[in-house]
Amino acid sequence: MSQDFNHYDLNGDNLISPKEFSTAENLPPREVNEVFKFADSNDDYMLDSYEFEAAPFVFTSKQSALLFLFLSILRIFSKKIN
Repeated sequence: MSQDFNHYDLNGDNLISPKEFSTAENLPPREVNEVFKFADSNDDYMLDSYEFEAAPFVFTSKQSALLFLFLSILRIFSKKIN
């Protein structure tokens, strides 16, 4: 596991839950939902190491999480337009 992954996997179960992510980033859970939907390729609402590493963004700071939350929202709106 990468050091970044371990930063978010607070309980050591090799999965990152939305609650773990929000705790690690000190964000309200509602703010991480879209990030998870974007990165969670098997729709189990947990990120394993493969999903974490394959995500098209880097989970390293609160600012990056917020940026990709914004990008995820844009993706949702673009799907509604198409």
